[in-house]
Amino acid sequence: MGFLKLALTVPLRLCFGASQDRADAWYQLAMRFRGVDLRYENDRALGLDKARGFPHAHSGGPPLEDVLKTLHISPTDAAVDIGAGKGSAMITLAKWPFRLIDGIEISPMLVRIAQRNLARLHCARGTIALCDAADFKDFDPYTFLYVFNPFPEMVMGSVLGNLQDSLARNPRRLTLVYKNPVSHALVLASGFRQTAEFRHHSPFFRVYEYAA
Repeated sequence: MGFLKLALTVPLRLCFGASQDRADAWYQLAMRFRGVDLRYENDRALGLDKARGFPHAHSGGPPLEDVLKTLHISPTDAAVDIGAGKGSAMITLAKWPFRLIDGIEISPMLVRIAQRNLARLHCARGTIALCDAADFKDFDPYTFLYVFNPFPEMVMGSVLGNLQDSLARNPRRLTLVYKNPVSHALVLASGFRQTAEFRHHSPFFRVYEYAA
């Protein structure tokens, strides 16, 4: 499919809307031109139990870049995207010098698409694994965590509990970037403190830090 034909599919409200919307629209267009699938998927298409996960929407690109530009990220850092979907945030994270970028995702369909997307862009610093986030306990290697409100608060509580166990085993500074931070109170109660907020994008971001 040619670039012009792809351009005609970009909604006019994004092309002529706010600058942030336009930047994100052109980012998605560029990804599609490269054969990367970041399209929205509802929970019915994914076969998801609403108690375990929400529909997929991409969360990488310019909005996440704006957040990452403000953070100190070094080649010793390692990141994990919880509820990684089609790998959009992992693709953006790969622009920074993380030594490792992993993702976990509950939907087999999304894992397959993410693996294909990451391979197309030669993002080979990590893997995306099929896993229920509530069951994931191997947080020890990571110093950076990303989430885009991927599941209900019950699951988020389990994730934060497993994360606390990891921090008890392996005390370290940990940065959490949370887009659409509906479980803000739960994050604070688990020992994180908010360090930044980015409201010029919708949904907005909050950044938290856990200091050992």
